[in-house]
Amino acid sequence: MKILNKVKIYLSPTAFFRVRDIFLLIFDKLGVNEIFRIINKNSFIILFYHGISHRFIKFSQRHVSKIQFEKQIRYLSKKNYKFISLSHLASNFKRLKNSKQKYIILTFDDGFKNVIKNAYPVMKKYNAKGSLYIVSDLIGKDKLLWTDYIELLIRNTNNSKFNFVFNNEIIHYILNSEKQIQSACDDIKHKLRSLSNYERLSHLEQFKMPNNLSSFKYVPIEYIVANWDELRILDRNVLEIGCHTKTHPNLDNLITEQEFYGELIESKLDIERNMGYRVNHLCYPAGVYNDRVIQYVKKFDYLTATTTIEGFNTYKADLFRLKRLQMKNNFILFKAKISGLYFFIKKLVIKVI
Repeated sequence: MKILNKVKIYLSPTAFFRVRDIFLLIFDKLGVNEIFRIINKNSFIILFYHGISHRFIKFSQRHVSKIQFEKQIRYLSKKNYKFISLSHLASNFKRLKNSKQKYIILTFDDGFKNVIKNAYPVMKKYNAKGSLYIVSDLIGKDKLLWTDYIELLIRNTNNSKFNFVFNNEIIHYILNSEKQIQSACDDIKHKLRSLSNYERLSHLEQFKMPNNLSSFKYVPIEYIVANWDELRILDRNVLEIGCHTKTHPNLDNLITEQEFYGELIESKLDIERNMGYRVNHLCYPAGVYNDRVIQYVKKFDYLTATTTIEGFNTYKADLFRLKRLQMKNNFILFKAKISGLYFFIKKLVIKVI
């Protein structure tokens, strides 16, 4: 008699996510989310968004629709979470741990204009608070984040092929399907992020990045970042401005003191001059950091820094390694992440596999 020790079921990513969501929905109906919310009540949660759009677009799955965003914020309000800012967290960190209140902080990366247009009114409506991390070199200059520029360049090409020179080798990409287009975008960005900042900038020169966006036949509004006038209208008690560096490099790829000064200090001072208040909060581009990066962040007088590591923060957390929950256009997944059920199931699935 044969004993089957392990059974492996192979599912496509789409099928896997559908099965996952079915289980999450069943658990939610059974009240499991409520149990996990109680279990994790002594943690504070930082949510992580990019853009908030009037529509849902497949833009590297980074934008959440305005309808879904308001649904999420309304849920948090009804569940009696208290919204606080990063400044409030930093100033009251030791005292917050003695509170029985559940705290939520909203964060938005990259400084997209649609956050001001679509998220900010919702935040005021529900007394929500958070930070908008901006890339200072982009503000008011009709420019795109370098990662978005690459994606836009590929998506605006009239050819079915795209060539990229990487370390003196020509790489050919076929662009006959959406899957191939997205794969090319992701691969080029991944390769560029693996380089030192100097090498990354040198490689970007082959793309002939324009001074304005008029050279493109089509620029989705979701790519556009805010300008200083739009940022200055924000109530800092609702949505305060944080720093996302000067040019959005991977900070662990910086080598010289001058590079760190430019990305962490020049950007900070530029934002402070334009906003009229201290900028104390940093978001690591792509969530990448190391001990050396943190030394500079502390040296340059930031009070907090956020990562892209998913999870809850306890009151023993390092304020320069703050975890966040990445939000997507999926309400069932949102509820499971907020409660902590998502992470329990994730660990369970890994153990089973």
